[in-house]
Amino acid sequence: MNLVRLFSTPVWQEEFPNFLEVKDEWLTHVRKYIEDNPESIVSSNVGGYHSPQYLHTVPELRGLFNYICLQAKDICNDLGFKDDVFVYIKESWANVSSKSSYHKEHVHGEVLSGVFYIKAPYESGRLNFINSGMNKLWDVNHLIKEKNYFTAEGMSVDPVEGFLFIWPSYLPHSVDQNNHDEERISISFNISITDEEL
Repeated sequence: MNLVRLFSTPVWQEEFPNFLEVKDEWLTHVRKYIEDNPESIVSSNVGGYHSPQYLHTVPELRGLFNYICLQAKDICNDLGFKDDVFVYIKESWANVSSKSSYHKEHVHGEVLSGVFYIKAPYESGRLNFINSGMNKLWDVNHLIKEKNYFTAEGMSVDPVEGFLFIWPSYLPHSVDQNNHDEERISISFNISITDEEL
């Protein structure tokens, strides 16, 4: 029989060019933002710190968010959107994951969501994407000798400093517990896309 692939869920990844040249400066500005906003929001995070959601308004981080928007514009082409769409950061926040903290499975709003790792020690928590089209209770799961494109319940990626991941906001995801003594610092964001200029 001919195999027909009906649906696919994309995830994009990219390494920020020359990240080491800006890492310390960006970390300084993120830490200052956290210091100025010490009260943590409770969202999907269990433990750790979740900042207010306007980190993209920090002028010194404009280079990062402009880069993210450029990547999102390319993603619009991959998704077959119209040529004249406008891309902008709707909200963004810093996550500081201390030892033993993690993020429960969740989805975001808007069109695209993503994360940029600014500090990511080894074993500080893998990012897990959940395949919502695969039922974990399917009666033949025990017969599958090796999970593949069709049968995987999800996929995981290690956090790497300087790496950017973007995915459709409807994609369920979670973050494993940080098993490192040092904290992991990431920047999460939601991207809106419209055909009306703001």
